Amino acid sequence: LAALGPNGQVIIDVIPEIELITGPQPLVPELGPAEALNRFNLAFQNFIRVFCTPAHPLVVFLDDLQWADSASLKLIKLMMMDRHMRSLLLIGAYRDNEVDATHPLMTLVKQLWQEKVNINTITLQPLSQLHLCQLIADTVHHNLETTLSLAELVLNKTEGNPFFVNEFLKNLYTEELLQFNPRAQQWEWDIAQIQSQDLTDNVIELLISKL
Repeated sequence: LAALGPNGQVIIDVIPEIELITGPQPLVPELGPAEALNRFNLAFQNFIRVFCTPAHPLVVFLDDLQWADSASLKLIKLMMMDRHMRSLLLIGAYRDNEVDATHPLMTLVKQLWQEKVNINTITLQPLSQLHLCQLIADTVHHNLETTLSLAELVLNKTEGNPFFVNEFLKNLYTEELLQFNPRAQQWEWDIAQIQSQDLTDNVIELLISKL
């Protein structure tokens, strides 16, 4: 309440659950579009600061930034350039094949670099066979040796794309090629049976068929 002052309703309009914490707030005066946006940005900055403390850092993950609108990018810029903002880690994900040097997101990143904001870039690669084997072993609660052949098959079908891996495994489950045996209390599959099925090598075709 101290951080939001008279602008509590501005945040409640965006995050209604906040009213469960603050209680009902007074209505705010009507403003023009530009003034209303500035008021929201200020209120949101003050709101986020409440949760950013050295003893309790805040991590925010934003996906699909290739589709972010200009107002969202401006808000991100304000947060990242706020010298009073501490203990905040903002993680943003985007599809680099949909973003070029002239994209607004890249313009923002360049501006943040120029302002000496600490930025780290991680380029995600397809999953290797070892990582895929670890993922599947953890999913079906088997050891690496048992899941190696399944991992090899999934790698061939998906080329290690994590999203495709997830969809392919769900398809195996839907087609009852990956089943849970309640009596043995474990997941089971038959590689020969899976290989004998007419499963597409193109996961895009699989997704289209599901749609």
